[in-house]
Amino acid sequence: MAQRFSVGAGAGEEIAFDATAKAEEEPKENGNPLLLEEDQPNLENLLVGLPENLYRKILCEDGYCTTKEICRFVRETEEERAKTILIQDDVIWKHFLKKEDLPGESYDDLEKQMMRWDMYQKALKMKLYEIVANDGSESVNPTVTPEKCQEFLCDAIFAFTKRVATAHSWYKHLPVAEGIAKFYFSLDLSSNRRMKDGRWIDFVDGDGTRIHYSWLPTASFRKRYGCFDYSRAEEWGSTVRWNNPENGKAEQVVTVPKSFRPSPASVTAVVHGSKVLFRGRKLSYMHHLEAEISQGPSLLAETNLPKEAIRNLQMIAQALADPSSDLSSLRNALLGTFHTHVPGDDLADLFSEVPSRDDLSRWADFAIDLQRIRERFQMAKSLRRLCLLVYGDELTPSPQRMSAALKKSRYQIAKSWDYL
Repeated sequence: MAQRFSVGAGAGEEIAFDATAKAEEEPKENGNPLLLEEDQPNLENLLVGLPENLYRKILCEDGYCTTKEICRFVRETEEERAKTILIQDDVIWKHFLKKEDLPGESYDDLEKQMMRWDMYQKALKMKLYEIVANDGSESVNPTVTPEKCQEFLCDAIFAFTKRVATAHSWYKHLPVAEGIAKFYFSLDLSSNRRMKDGRWIDFVDGDGTRIHYSWLPTASFRKRYGCFDYSRAEEWGSTVRWNNPENGKAEQVVTVPKSFRPSPASVTAVVHGSKVLFRGRKLSYMHHLEAEISQGPSLLAETNLPKEAIRNLQMIAQALADPSSDLSSLRNALLGTFHTHVPGDDLADLFSEVPSRDDLSRWADFAIDLQRIRERFQMAKSLRRLCLLVYGDELTPSPQRMSAALKKSRYQIAKSWDYL
């Protein structure tokens, strides 16, 4: 069986705090990846007569090799005939460009895009070491270990999750009654910087740009959040910006290959700290509970709510409709649906009191609190996945480290509007 080349550094590793995430499988036919129908004959003709090792690089029995690997192989192979055929035939390169969501049509386009991203990825790693060293050095400080980078990123992931979840600028775009919004994360060397005279420069105290309560000098932002950035627009996570080291000028767009983009975090109004949003979603939850209890089950299943929230509301409605049900057992069952590594003592403290049977308001609060924690952890998971893809598993905090960090006092969950 030929080796399957993984996509991105550390791909395939467990990315959820408590469960192994399965990589998306490419569609296959007869053991080989299924190409676009119109491309299949051309690719088969292209591969006829090529050396076996090259064939396996391009079309593995287990799946595709990574785009980086195939670019490297074409540059380094001694099979000049194979190289000439591959570079001149655009079919396979169009396929890889489409697979990575990159512009262009030829091998030269693919190699150029991948090399640009490779430069950017290395610059992000250097910036991470510089931030952790905290000495402004342009070179890697030998005292900065991968362990210290993991510790920094662990703190930055939780801190940035809280910042995004409570940010004022986007709460108006969250669906209040029903619906789900998606947020995209990226690692961007221009995050929390501004453009001036054709270059990205830092925000600094006294530069006249402090116009919002969330304003931070770039140095403080880096110390807390590294190079994280976010947006509710999908294209934001597919492009990044920097001062190109080759000419020193600001480059507005460097396209991130699709295999280096994490899945977005799916959130609703409950993820935000806004009391206005909370009241709106609470009324919605109470309405659904009342309808489910009075009109019978299955109504919730037709709503556009997160499936975990639907499950929790159904459990509450079913128990409240049965006078003989044990409400303490209901509380424990609801906590049992929460599959994120949160210290048990914290959850017990947060949900220590069991509401009465006729207190729909408190039960709605219960369901909202659980959903808020889930959604904020979805953000944290997406950020960790981003680090895994860009920085690799050597620098990315493990799920165990992420879980242990929650036990620190500053991350403990409390009955407040800003808990993680």
